[in-house]
Amino acid sequence: MAASPDVANDLQTLLQNTDDTVLDRLVQSGGEFDLFLATVLQRGSNGGTSSGTSSLDWQHTGNLMCNALTRIEIDLSQRINTETTTDHQDTELEVGLLARLEQVLDLCTHTLREKTCSLEVLHALSQVFDPGASFNKDDTWASDSSYPKPKGSLLAQLINFFGSCDGFELVRQRLRNARDLPIAHLAALLRPFGQCYQQLSSDTVMRYFMPTVDLVCSHLLSCSDRQLFQQDVPPGEMPANLAGQRAAYVIVESVMNLLSVVKSEDVDAEVKVQYWQETILTRLKRALEEETSPQASSPTDSTTQQGNGHLSSSPPTWMSPSGNEPRCSNRLHNATR
Repeated sequence: MAASPDVANDLQTLLQNTDDTVLDRLVQSGGEFDLFLATVLQRGSNGGTSSGTSSLDWQHTGNLMCNALTRIEIDLSQRINTETTTDHQDTELEVGLLARLEQVLDLCTHTLREKTCSLEVLHALSQVFDPGASFNKDDTWASDSSYPKPKGSLLAQLINFFGSCDGFELVRQRLRNARDLPIAHLAALLRPFGQCYQQLSSDTVMRYFMPTVDLVCSHLLSCSDRQLFQQDVPPGEMPANLAGQRAAYVIVESVMNLLSVVKSEDVDAEVKVQYWQETILTRLKRALEEETSPQASSPTDSTTQQGNGHLSSSPPTWMSPSGNEPRCSNRLHNATR
């Protein structure tokens, strides 16, 4: 599902620009990024994602989208750092950015419905759901403004939008077929939610991730070392953060993080945590000892945090409120997290 050459070239040209107007143009309605995403989505809705679409098209589209998201994060961080600590970014910028990120999520859910989903598109999903991104931090944005905008933190709105597009159900369906997924794709599929796990409601984890944990675990245990550590995959064919042994670490860390949301209120989840510690982590220990780079964090660090939200029988909300997100309280469950 490639965009037309014109809108893709326009976006590439903008990303090569070095002036301080690039951020505003990337988020504005009718700008290069908006037109690029709208064109890709339109082609997809018109049947442009048929089997005739090449993997290179997917890779190019995903890479360009990731590059735009990276530039947004860099420019926004620089703008924050060059202003006084009491300044907040304009609400109009926030609203425009929310619209672009929702387009990215719309594209991600669209591709999750396809037979294959590129690593680049899944990486874009991970970028959007990164709690450490400047645009996902509440103190980046002005809390009071006459400019109309939805209530709630940006990350809360993005997670709820993804859920309303059946994104979590689409992820669950793919995880049910974990045994058919390459290790890198499984890691890329889990990573976004392993990142924002503290923001997910326990109901979401119980409904969409818990039923697939055993399948993921069985798949990892059934893999040979060569498969698990992708020893037959040339390094240049995978993103650096998913190459070799790192993909397995990402899977383990993501699953452990998700289980931590519900293990304090679900005995089965606590048993699964113990099982993962005694099986998967033991198997990975050898690889971890051979790892020469400190970039991969230990999966065991995430097991110390436990979720304490309550399940909800109300219509789905995909966020678990945090004490630092009071503006979301009208949409989310009560919690002391």
